[in-house]
Amino acid sequence: MPFTSRGPRLDELVTIVDDFAENAPRRVARGLADEGELLVRDGFAISQAPDGRAWRPLKSARQRGRRPLMKTLALRDAATAAEVHAGGFTITTTAYGSFHQDGTRRIPARPFFPGRTLPPAWLARMGRAAEDALAMPR
Repeated sequence: MPFTSRGPRLDELVTIVDDFAENAPRRVARGLADEGELLVRDGFAISQAPDGRAWRPLKSARQRGRRPLMKTLALRDAATAAEVHAGGFTITTTAYGSFHQDGTRRIPARPFFPGRTLPPAWLARMGRAAEDALAMPR
């Protein structure tokens, strides 16, 4: 009995697999960077650190009721993926972002980037983003 096949030819399949293997690391890094930006923005929206702790409210009576770090949205909007490559990604922010991330004697810490270890909620979302980036095109 002869072997017959329907669909793409073998050389077309090899090309598809080669392209996937070559581009997968960059696709995953881009997907993780995009999800990282969304996670940072989500934290600003609910005034919450990546580990789930609520940010300290604003002290001043005239600012009560307003969410911290949301007056101009400049800090939130500056948190962007500055570098994406096959080895990973870097999310950057403004020069003054570290004062809010780490706190000072006068400014309470309101972290928007995770520490060395990703919190479980971030791990779950990043895992889904990586899986989505690896999905084979149809």
